[in-house]
Amino acid sequence: MEHCDPIDKVLAERKFFGSKYALREMRVGGSSLFFYHPGDTFGVKYIPTKNCFDPFAKPLFDAEREARLGMFIESLKNPHLLGITDVEKLEGGIALKVRYGGITLKNAEIDITDHNLYYTILHDVCTGLVILHQNNIVHNDISPRNITVLDGRAALIDFGESRRLGVDIDFPGVDHAFCAPELKMSGAGTYASDVYSVGKVAEVLLSHYGCGRISNADNIFGDVLDDVLENTRHYNPRLRPTAKNLSMILNDFILLELNSQDNLKVA
Repeated sequence: MEHCDPIDKVLAERKFFGSKYALREMRVGGSSLFFYHPGDTFGVKYIPTKNCFDPFAKPLFDAEREARLGMFIESLKNPHLLGITDVEKLEGGIALKVRYGGITLKNAEIDITDHNLYYTILHDVCTGLVILHQNNIVHNDISPRNITVLDGRAALIDFGESRRLGVDIDFPGVDHAFCAPELKMSGAGTYASDVYSVGKVAEVLLSHYGCGRISNADNIFGDVLDDVLENTRHYNPRLRPTAKNLSMILNDFILLELNSQDNLKVA
C-alpha cells in the first residue's frame, strides 16, 4: 500500500515550526523521518501516526508519550542527553524538534587514532545513561545511530523506544544487533540491558575503527578497564557493571592517560 497523502505532503513541503528543513534520514520499520538544517544544532523527527495508512505508523498516544518523555529528558539539562524542545501536531503525524549536535556515530568518519577518544565517547554515553537511570528511564535502543559526536564529545539521542523501568517495548525500531539477550526474549528493558548495548557499541568501535587501548605492561589499570568493558556484554545481567561504575572507571582512566601524556611532554 502506498504512503498516504499526509506523508507525501510532509516530504514535499518539509516545513516544520515555521521553517523549511532538508530530509536527512528515513527509517524503515518505525517509519520515522529526520529533517535538519545543515550546520544547525536542531533537527526535526517526524512520526507518522495511525490516522494515515503507513503500516509502520505509531499510535498517536505512543508518539505523544515519546514527546513528553523527550521533553522531560531535555529538562534535565545534561550535555550528554539531547532531548526534545518543541512539538507540532500535523495532519497524519507529529513533529518533534530535537536538539541534535554533530553527526551520528554510525555515519561519522572518525579517525580515532587517539585511543582516549574511544574512551571519551564511551564515558560520555555512560554519563548520560547514569542520569537516565537515576530518573528511572531505560533507553532501550543504544546503538551508533543514536549517539552523536561533536568536537570529540558524545551524546545520546532518540528516545523513541525509551520507557520507565518495568514497561515493555514491542521492538518496532530497535536495532537488534545491539540488544541484550534478555531484552530480545522478554521485551522488558533494564539498566543492565542498556549497559550491554554500550558494550556492543564499544565492540563496534574496536572492530570498525580499529580504536581502543593498546595494552602494555606498564598500565595495569588499562587492563582492568578492558576486562570491565568485556563484562558489559556478559550474558548474565547481574554480572555486568552499572552505568555509574563504568562511567567512574572510564573517567579515572582518561585522567590517568592525560596525566601520563603530560608527564611524557615534560620529560
